Parts: sequence; structure tokens; C-alpha cells
Amino acid sequence: MRIWSQLFGKNQKDFWVMDIVICVAYKNCFFLKKNIPFINKNLSPEHIYVITKFSNFSLLEGIADNLKLLDENALVDGLSYAAVRKVLKSHLGINLVGWYFQQFLKMGFALTSFAQGEYLVWDADTIPLNHLDFKDVEGQRYLFMPKTEHHDPYFSTIDKLFQAP
Repeated sequence: MRIWSQLFGKNQKDFWVMDIVICVAYKNCFFLKKNIPFINKNLSPEHIYVITKFSNFSLLEGIADNLKLLDENALVDGLSYAAVRKVLKSHLGINLVGWYFQQFLKMGFALTSFAQGEYLVWDADTIPLNHLDFKDVEGQRYLFMPKTEHHDPYFSTIDKLFQAP
């Protein structure tokens, strides 16, 4: 650690500090409640921003000191479940709004005052079972680890959707 601070002038952990952003629906709040300790232990975020419906706040309050709850319908001006539903239904005939709304929320977070530095969007139902680093030892490059699993039904569905040969 001493060599690190001599070379870079700060604590090694400072290079990995980032926030976590999680969008969660009511159905996954109970799972997320159990997942937050794993996220804190193995990802070591400065803040965990949970974007959810205001009525879900009581399910998640007090889990961790670094947990910040954000109302999904007040995160970005003009972005709400109702607004996304209206556009999807009138222009695309789509009634299933939740997944699309969540994607807009993830992108919209970058426009808020909460996005002060680097952050990682994390799925509420993904448990980090081991410590994960997302940068190299110099804290410069992001590291991505390709999956080695192969679930045939998943890839078959993707092939059918995109009409792959």
C-alpha cells in the first residue's frame, strides 16, 4: 500500500470507488434487500442509488447507510412511467412498459446531480458472490469479463428473434 501511495499519491481503494445504480420494481424489492449486503461487501460502492417507485421506499429504507432511494417518477423532468406508457402505446402499440421505462431511467440517471463520478448500473437480482474489480491495478482501464456459460434456449431465442442462420 505504501508503494502505491508513493507512485500515485492516494489510497489504492480510491481508484475503485464508484457508485452503484439499481432500478428495481416491487417484485424484486425483497430480493434486493437481501442482496445489498453482498453488493456492499463485494463491490464496495460509495453510494448505492436505488431507483424505484416512491411506494417501495418503505420496503428498502434503513438497509445500509450508503443506500439512497430515488423516486423513479421524479428522477428526470418529463420522464415517468405514465409518459413512457403513453408514447409506447400510441406510437408502437406496446403495453409492456416496465422494461422500457427501466432503460430510460438507467440512461436518465446520468443527467441528474447524483451522477457525480463513475457509476455502475447493476441488476437487482444479480448477487456479487466474490469481490469484483472493474479497473486494472493502475485504476485506468475498465475490465470486462466475458461469460463462459452457454444456455442453449437463450441463444436459440436470440437467433430466432434476429433470424440468424
